[in-house]
Amino acid sequence: MLFLTSYCELTAQTSSLSPGVQAVMFSKIFNYVKSIPEIGNQIVLVVHDRNSSKYKDVVEAFTNEKIKTATILLEEVPNVISNFRIIYFAEGTRPVQLKNILITNKILIISADPTLVSGGEAAISVGAENNKTTIYLNTKVLNETSHEVSPALINISKLFK
Repeated sequence: MLFLTSYCELTAQTSSLSPGVQAVMFSKIFNYVKSIPEIGNQIVLVVHDRNSSKYKDVVEAFTNEKIKTATILLEEVPNVISNFRIIYFAEGTRPVQLKNILITNKILIISADPTLVSGGEAAISVGAENNKTTIYLNTKVLNETSHEVSPALINISKLFK
């Protein structure tokens, strides 16, 4: 089977989605992540910084979509990361200093910030581009963290490496 893929750049018209739309999108996307069995039994670790409160809306939206969550401050991640398979970086939170530990622990890194995917800091993101809901995948981060997604998801996503 041959897949033709083209790699992209973000456009200036990229914006974030509401927490409710993010939750719906991620609940569907998780069904296409082959490397995480029994996704319904997984807990998404929502990481935020001390200055952010928007993560609470994301947690509520994920809960409404039957996605289990736990929350933690960015600096506390190294202490608990081995207990999770999926980590969500809340708006304004960047995983730069954690990338090696996330790779070592094979954590699926997701975010609502497409710049984290285009910059190689996250594997999967959702956003809006020209007012159209878009899925962003970074194939290099997926490979580094040992995650595999279905060809169907690849075919409908904007790809970065």
